[in-house]
Amino acid sequence: MAVYTIEWKYSFGGAAQPTIVEYLEADSQTFKIGAPVVYDQSDAGLKVFTKTVAALTGFALKAATNVTTGNATIPVLFVQSSDVFSATISAAGANSAGVHALTSLGHGYGIIASTESGETTKYTVDQSDTTNDWAVPFALDPRDDAATSGGRVYFYVNLPVIGLTGGLTLLERAVD
Repeated sequence: MAVYTIEWKYSFGGAAQPTIVEYLEADSQTFKIGAPVVYDQSDAGLKVFTKTVAALTGFALKAATNVTTGNATIPVLFVQSSDVFSATISAAGANSAGVHALTSLGHGYGIIASTESGETTKYTVDQSDTTNDWAVPFALDPRDDAATSGGRVYFYVNLPVIGLTGGLTLLERAVD
């Protein structure tokens, strides 16, 4: 089964469209569309979010160009506390029918790159990572039947877990 790119679905706050902000990419970046990213002030650019970074700017809507000069502007889906996203749920990056279940809902998980062959540029909600619990699935995506290998879930980003609140400005989400 396929691994799906993280996508914005809707806002509990009633916004009809997601908030999109553009940033220059940092040097030598290779992230792909849908990657969680952070603006790094020390590098004056956008970088891929890692489990050790305590801030999330959003999800990349364009792939990085892996250059050191002439860095591209990358549109970013800026995460807000009321936003709802859809993504494949996995077990350590691998598709599994067992994790696409109601029992996976309501718990915080990490987000990692898929380990599925040909899908490693896409990111999944990782049900096996309960330490980095900033993605909280709350419903199975209705496009997939329950127990679908590679099935999607609706999730929100638990901003306080990664040191943010929904009211932070763009600059306050940058990392030094």
